Amino acid sequence: MTTQNTAYTIMDASYIYRARLRFIQCRPKPNYSSFCPNSIPIDPYLTRDDPIPNFGYNTTHGTSYYNQLLEQNKQYIQKPATVEKCNELSKKLLYTRLASIPGRNEAMWKEVDYLKQAWKNRKDLKVEDAGTAVVFGLECFAWYCVGEIVGRGFTFTGYYP
Repeated sequence: MTTQNTAYTIMDASYIYRARLRFIQCRPKPNYSSFCPNSIPIDPYLTRDDPIPNFGYNTTHGTSYYNQLLEQNKQYIQKPATVEKCNELSKKLLYTRLASIPGRNEAMWKEVDYLKQAWKNRKDLKVEDAGTAVVFGLECFAWYCVGEIVGRGFTFTGYYP
C-alpha cells in the first residue's frame, strides 16, 4: 500500500511539474513596445523562452541590499530576538490596532454625515465635485477589475483549465 501511495505522489508531482512548465512556456509574451518604445522589457523572466528565472542580480547584489536595509532600519530591530519578544510585539500590534478602531469608526461616521449633507444639498453641488466622485467611482471599479484579472491568473477571458 505504501508503494502505491508513493508512486501516486511521484506521478502527481510529475504531472504538476509538467503542467507548470506548459503554463510558463505557453503563456503569451507581453508586448512592451506598444507602450514603452525603444526600451527593454521590464521583467526579463516574462519574455524568456525557458522557464528558468534569472537569479544573477539577486546573488550579486542581494547581500549588499539586505545589509543596507538593515543598517537603515536598525532602530526598529529588537535585540535579542527571542520568542517572548516576538510574542510581546505581536500583542502590542494587535491591541494597538484594536485601540484605533473607535477613531476609525468616528472618522467613518463623519464621512457618512458629509455624504448625507451633500445628498441633501445636491442642488448646490458643483460639476467639479460630481466629476471627482465619478472619477473616484471609476477608479474603484478599475481596481476591482484588476483584482479579478489577477485572481484569474492574469487572463481577461476566463480561468485556466
